[in-house]
Amino acid sequence: EEEAGGVPAVDRKGSRKERIRRQVEFWFSKSNLRWDEYLVNRMDDQGRVPLRTIATFNTMLAARATFEEVLDACRKSDVIAVTDPKEGEDIGDCLVSRADGMDTVFNEDAELDARTVVVHSFPTHVEFPEIIACFRRFGKIKFQKISKAALRRLIDVTVFEYEETEAAQKCLHLLGTHANGELRRRDQLDAVVAPPCLVFTKAEWDEYSKQDLSSLPSPFCSILRLEGVPRRTPWRTLQKQCGGERLDL
Repeated sequence: EEEAGGVPAVDRKGSRKERIRRQVEFWFSKSNLRWDEYLVNRMDDQGRVPLRTIATFNTMLAARATFEEVLDACRKSDVIAVTDPKEGEDIGDCLVSRADGMDTVFNEDAELDARTVVVHSFPTHVEFPEIIACFRRFGKIKFQKISKAALRRLIDVTVFEYEETEAAQKCLHLLGTHANGELRRRDQLDAVVAPPCLVFTKAEWDEYSKQDLSSLPSPFCSILRLEGVPRRTPWRTLQKQCGGERLDL
């Protein structure tokens, strides 16, 4: 199964039931749903997904969480709603959603956007711990969406939501791709300060990601140009050149 969301910036303390509850709450948080297309695309028109979907995410499978444990965790949450199984219905068919609905999830939120930094095009040789250590230098991270697979970090968006706006501003001041109004090449960043990457505000990313993929400034073409890969290279070939890791598209 594909994993929803990224790596939650939450502690690992508490009982097993508490950790399962916090994980589900993380997936349905506003911070995560704004970026989690995989989970959102599996919701019905009321923002609900079958409990089976949640229970079969990699994190739950690794924890060997049962459907019953996930159901119990959802019932004990103040921010998660879950339907009761009907007579003869499998527990996996119970529907899980945000208790307050989806109406406010995608509304503009200037305060949240001001604390958010969007990163793209991490080179595949940069290790996961190095990335986390770099962006933690600016302040405490409340939420992070980042793949543990190097190839996916090259192609997918990475998101850091800081607890304080000042931390995000420091990060953008030092690493922001649109400094001085120009797109900065990744290899122009100070390698001692951060791995080469493209760093945006939420608003900048929204505009940047809308551009035609055939144009030079687009994320995809930036990857190809900066990695030295011919623009018309098939995905399978790109996959091999990036280390042969699995790529699900």
